[in-house]
Amino acid sequence: MENHNTENKLKRQQLESPFSSASPISRVGKEPKRLFGNSSPLARVNGAPAAVDPFLDETTVENSFMRPNSSASTANSTIDGGEEVSLAPSSPYTASASDLSAVAEEEENLTMDVTLSETFAKAENADETVAPTSDFESSLHSTPTAPPTVARQIARSFVRTPVHTKKNMVDESLCEFMVLEKETEKDGEIQALGEELHQVRDKYESQIKEIEEGRKMEIDMLTSQIDTLAKKLKEANKREAELKNSINESENSENLNDQIDNLSKQLEHLNADNTSSQSKINHLNSEISSKDGIIVELKLEIDDLKSNLITRTEEIRLEAMQRECEMDAEADKLEQERLLEIETLTTTINKLQTELSERNSTVDGLFQELEMTKRSLIELQSNAEIGKVSENAEESMKVEIDALNSQLSVLLNQKVQLEDNLQTLTTESEQRISSVQKENDDLLKTIAELREMISDSAAKMDELSNELTSTKANLEQVESNNQNSLGQSEQITSLQAECQEFEKLLKEANEAVAENNIELEEARSKIVELSEENSKIVADLNNFKETQSETKDEEIDQLRAKLEEVQQLLSDSKNEADSLKEQLEKAVGSVDVLEKEKIELVGKLENNESDSEQVAQLREEKQELEQMIKELNESIAETNLDNSNLTAKLTESENLVEKLTSDNSHLVSQSQENLLALQQQIEQLNSEKEEIVKTLQLESSEENEKIMVENLELRQIEEQLNSKISQLEIECASLISKLNDATSVNDAKQSEFDAKLSELYQSLNEKESEIAEVQSSSSTFKQEIQKLEEEKEKLENELRDTRDEIDTIRQENEELTNKMNSIVGGNEEILEKIESLTNSNGTMLQQIDQIQNEKAEIVKKLEDLLEERQSHNEQIEVVNSENESLQRKNRRAQPNHCSIE
Repeated sequence: MENHNTENKLKRQQLESPFSSASPISRVGKEPKRLFGNSSPLARVNGAPAAVDPFLDETTVENSFMRPNSSASTANSTIDGGEEVSLAPSSPYTASASDLSAVAEEEENLTMDVTLSETFAKAENADETVAPTSDFESSLHSTPTAPPTVARQIARSFVRTPVHTKKNMVDESLCEFMVLEKETEKDGEIQALGEELHQVRDKYESQIKEIEEGRKMEIDMLTSQIDTLAKKLKEANKREAELKNSINESENSENLNDQIDNLSKQLEHLNADNTSSQSKINHLNSEISSKDGIIVELKLEIDDLKSNLITRTEEIRLEAMQRECEMDAEADKLEQERLLEIETLTTTINKLQTELSERNSTVDGLFQELEMTKRSLIELQSNAEIGKVSENAEESMKVEIDALNSQLSVLLNQKVQLEDNLQTLTTESEQRISSVQKENDDLLKTIAELREMISDSAAKMDELSNELTSTKANLEQVESNNQNSLGQSEQITSLQAECQEFEKLLKEANEAVAENNIELEEARSKIVELSEENSKIVADLNNFKETQSETKDEEIDQLRAKLEEVQQLLSDSKNEADSLKEQLEKAVGSVDVLEKEKIELVGKLENNESDSEQVAQLREEKQELEQMIKELNESIAETNLDNSNLTAKLTESENLVEKLTSDNSHLVSQSQENLLALQQQIEQLNSEKEEIVKTLQLESSEENEKIMVENLELRQIEEQLNSKISQLEIECASLISKLNDATSVNDAKQSEFDAKLSELYQSLNEKESEIAEVQSSSSTFKQEIQKLEEEKEKLENELRDTRDEIDTIRQENEELTNKMNSIVGGNEEILEKIESLTNSNGTMLQQIDQIQNEKAEIVKKLEDLLEERQSHNEQIEVVNSENESLQRKNRRAQPNHCSIE
């Protein structure tokens, strides 16, 4: 179907192509197909309406190119998704598009295409119908022409239809243009397809890489799984081999059973073959003799082992004695316990030796029984040869059977004893193993305790070392404080000297203040007196101006002299006041300086409160200051007394003034009497007196003002001095309280410091003693640990030796058991032979059967004993493995112990 469709498509393409030779009959004589939708000029010439041919419409052109029945569409439609794209053009299309020689070559010599001219429509019939056109007209009225060169090339290769020779075909330039466009489109499609192919290839390559990686991972997983399966197969093969071995063993056991059955059958045959049994009996006798030699050798080896054990026990005892001499009390206990262990081991060894001797005796008894059986066999043989029915032989056989029964009873008793001994041995071995385990546990506990003690001692050593460093630092601080206190003691001495100077200055200042107070009070009193006298004098002068006469000039002179004296006193008082001011200013400055020094001293004293010597010195200074304060109080009291004396003097001066006033009054009375006679003289002298009085008043007023100002200043100074004195007293009281507090605090701190020092010294002594004890204990611990390690090594060596001995004994016991088994097998064969020989005598056979049964029971019991011995040996091996694990742990613990040391 696909091929049929492609053929139909190709036929349509040929029919629809503008330059194909298969143009239909309906198109003959009409204008050929136009591309690009231009209107036909033939239609215009014929007068038909300007309609557009649907074959010339742009949409039809585009549809012709985009039509699915084109060559490209046909080529693409045949491409499957998974197939590769063949980019070669199809053969029929190439034949129709490129190979135009298939068209008739008759018209090559014709002229150029006439359709390019506008007069082409005149040569055509106008009656012919016009092809249908589209609804819209094209804007172009003429087809584009090709250049001349292209037209010539087209003319050369122009192809016409053989049916319509008159009409020329469309210009091939347009066709070539369309072909080129198709080729370009095909090239674009080819490039797109190539890009798609590249993309697809890249995708396929990436997918292939992913698939390869996944395959590698799967291969790795498969290889790992194969390895695990191979390992499992190996294990399965091993298990199969083991199972085969077990099966073989079971088959061997079955074979053995078969062999036993065969032997039983052979024994039945041997009943008839007495001659062959004699040779076998001789052979057995030779084997028994060889086994006797082996037993003798074993006895000699056992004797050697006994001697070695005795020597070992003696050596162990000697070592124990040496250890007892070397170890301390705790080590003595451990050695005693170990000696007990050694004694228990020796007892167990002795018991084993006794058991071996008993077993040897049992073996000897068995050999004797064998000899007796041999003799009985020989006698039976002789009796059989002589005559089987003799009564003497029967009696001898009965006697022998009785003897065998008695021996069997003895063997049973021995067997019971052996079982008891084995039970006791098992219990003792279990007890020994438990005791050894307990001792090992005790040793481990002691070692752990010693390590803990060592770690505790190390921690104590660290703590003590830290405390020593702290105490050393405290001592260094104390020493530095002492050095600082020594340096400060010098400062304190200098401060004490300054304090003494300060006290002296205080005393001087207090004395100066007291003197100044006295002088001030005296000056006050003098000023008051002088002011009163001046006022009285002025009043007297004013009152007696008119009444004074010349006769009283002497009195006036006296008054003037008194005034001069008063003025001198005032000037002296001024000078004294000035000097007092200067002294007070100096005293105030010195007081300020002393206050500053006092504050500095108080700060220094507060900084140096921790020194006991300073505290004592401060106490002395405090006492001295208290004495100074007492002296100041006494000086204040003295000043008070001086003030009282001054008041008394003032009262005396006042009395004197009163006397003077009384004298003046008397003189006034006399002068009044003489005034009348002296009025003339007074009038003459009034003018002079007035002038003198004026001058005196002026001077006295100025002096009074000055005195008042000075008095105010002195009062202010006094108030300031009193306030400063009160402040000093308050400061002294506060200093005294502070000194008391500081002394109490210093006393408390000194007591605490002394107590701390004593405690520190005690702790130092205690810690030094503890350090010495710890060092001695650590040395003793180390020695004990070394001793314990040495003892441990010795015990390990002893355990190894005992293990070796036990192994040798075990091997010997195994050999003995093997020999016993072989002997028992020989005995069974002998008994079977005896049965074959004594079939005639039923009573003998029954007795022999009983003996065989009893011997089989004995063999079973011996086998049970051997199994118990094997279990005991396995227990011993378990104990040995535990001991080895403990030894390994101890060895691992030894480097930790060394690191702790």
